[in-house]
Amino acid sequence: MKKGFLYTIIGAVSWGFSGSMGQHLFETYHVNAPWLVSVRMIFAGIILCIVSMMTMPHATRNLLKSKKDMAVEIVFALAGLAFVQLAYLTTIRLSNAATATVLQNLNPVMIMIFVCLTHRKLPTLVEFICIILAIAGTFIVATHGSLTSLSISPKALFFGLLTAFACCVYTILPVQLMKKFGSMPVIGIGMLVGGIIMTLFVQSWKLYVPLDFAGWLGVILMVVVGTAFAFTFFLTGVKEIGPVYGSIIGSLEPLTAAILGLVWLHTPLSWIDGVGFVMIMITVFLLSAPKRTHS
Repeated sequence: MKKGFLYTIIGAVSWGFSGSMGQHLFETYHVNAPWLVSVRMIFAGIILCIVSMMTMPHATRNLLKSKKDMAVEIVFALAGLAFVQLAYLTTIRLSNAATATVLQNLNPVMIMIFVCLTHRKLPTLVEFICIILAIAGTFIVATHGSLTSLSISPKALFFGLLTAFACCVYTILPVQLMKKFGSMPVIGIGMLVGGIIMTLFVQSWKLYVPLDFAGWLGVILMVVVGTAFAFTFFLTGVKEIGPVYGSIIGSLEPLTAAILGLVWLHTPLSWIDGVGFVMIMITVFLLSAPKRTHS
C-alpha cells in the first residue's frame, strides 16, 4: 500500500512538471496542442512498449491477442490517455495552467460519486475531509481564494470540464486491465495506439513547429518524464490504492506546478499559496498514515 502511495505521488509530481513545460512551450514557441499530444504519446508509447516487451513479453502478447481486452484498451487510449492530454493542454492554451488545474481537479468529486453509487455506500469521514481539502487547496493555489478571478471563456470551461471527465476515465477504466496484464503493457500499448490515431487524425507531419534545441529538449522531457513516467507511476499506484485516493493525491500536481512556476517561470507566490499547499499535503499524510484502513 505504501508503495502505491509513493508511485501515485511520483506520477502527480511528474504531471506537475509536464504542465509547466507545456505552458512554457505554448508561451515561448506557440506549439500546437494536438501536435504536442500526438508526439508525446507516440514516442512515450514506443518507449514503454519496448520496455514492456523486454520485461513482460507474455503479458504484452496476451493483451494484443485478446480482442475483448484490446477493445477496452482502445477506449482507454482515446477516451482516457489522448483525451485528457488534449483537453488539458487545450485548456492551458485557452486560459492558463492554474485555471486548467482547478477544473481538472473536479475529478475527485466525480470519482467519489461514481464509486459510492457503484458500491452503494457513503464516503467515510476521513475520505470526505480529504476530498474537500484537496479541492479547496487546489482552488486556493490556483485562484488565491477569489471567487471572481476564474474568468475564462466558455470554450476554456468546456475543455476544462472534459479534462476532469477524462481524468475519471483513465483513472477507473484501466484498473482491471492492469490487474490482468500489468501496468506497463496496458499503458505502453495505450500510449502507442492513441499516439498513432492522434497523429493520423491531426496529420502532425504537416504542421510547422518552430522549435530550437531547447524547445525540442522540452518536448523530450515531456515525453519521458511528463508522459512515460507520469502515467506509468500514477496508474500503477492507482492499481494499489484505488481511484478515489489516486485522484486526491493527484492534487499534488498543482503544488509541483506552483513550485516550478516560482523557481523556473518566475511566478510570484504569496502566503495564501502556502495555505493551499498545506491543505493539499494534509490529504497525503492522512491517506498514507499506517493506521488508516483502506477500502
